[in-house]
Amino acid sequence: MKLLSHAAEAKLYITKEGILKDRIEKTYRHPQLDAKLRKIRTRAEARLLTKAHQAGIPVPKLLAQTETTLLLEEIKGKKTRRHTRQSIKQASPHESVRN
Repeated sequence: MKLLSHAAEAKLYITKEGILKDRIEKTYRHPQLDAKLRKIRTRAEARLLTKAHQAGIPVPKLLAQTETTLLLEEIKGKKTRRHTRQSIKQASPHESVRN
């Protein structure tokens, strides 16, 4: 398992099975509130990904989930953020875009 990204809400890991999204525990929140929020947000994201996939929207397929983790299909290619920034640079080469 290799760490791909660490953001405010979660850590993303690449595994043999796919991409593992692990919602990070927030130590500044009350433990029961934190557990409930992470559980609710994980379920909501899983539900939205499943509905989007069923509607034919190109999103990673949900392979498995626990209370605070999602295992997602790996989609090969550029990260959306990098692709978007490159598109902006090409459309407007005189403006500065942060990486």
